[in-house]
Amino acid sequence: MSITHYGRIFTLLAVVLLLAVPSAARAADKIGGVNLQKVLDDSVAGKAAVLSLRGRAEKESNKLKAMQDEIEKLRKEIDQGKIMLRPDALQDKQNDLRRKEREFKLYQEDTRSSIQQEQGQTMRKILEDVMRIIKEYGKKNGFTLILEQGDSPAMGGPVVLYMDKTVDVTPQIISLYDAETKGKK
Repeated sequence: MSITHYGRIFTLLAVVLLLAVPSAARAADKIGGVNLQKVLDDSVAGKAAVLSLRGRAEKESNKLKAMQDEIEKLRKEIDQGKIMLRPDALQDKQNDLRRKEREFKLYQEDTRSSIQQEQGQTMRKILEDVMRIIKEYGKKNGFTLILEQGDSPAMGGPVVLYMDKTVDVTPQIISLYDAETKGKK
């Protein structure tokens, strides 16, 4: 048998199964969708988290820039002092330069790791809260199923390839989450 033949059998089986399910049972199912990335981007708490992380990243970037400037200044001193400095003084400056370069690299790596960890913890906390709200919303509003939709890196990519706007509950979830986090900060 060819693949086409199996495809026809599968299609026929799917139609038979759909017809076998009573239409009243299918009508009772209520399906919704939510775009978690949009919730993260558009909710008050999500925006505040991004601003906080961005502020910390800028502060650390400024500190790294100052460290880099200090290293560059020391390099220039070494280059200019090669002729005039005593060998032991030149060696001290070169040792100081290597130490500062190591400190810079370590601080840069620690900062990157720390910010990534903070971002992960913050997003996990927001997603835990949002998932709880989605479950409560689904139960309260009689949904059988609420699916994640969109190009969301929040949950590892899109879970739904198409969703009609009439089943999108993202705006309601953002409103509920904003209301819940209004007093918290």
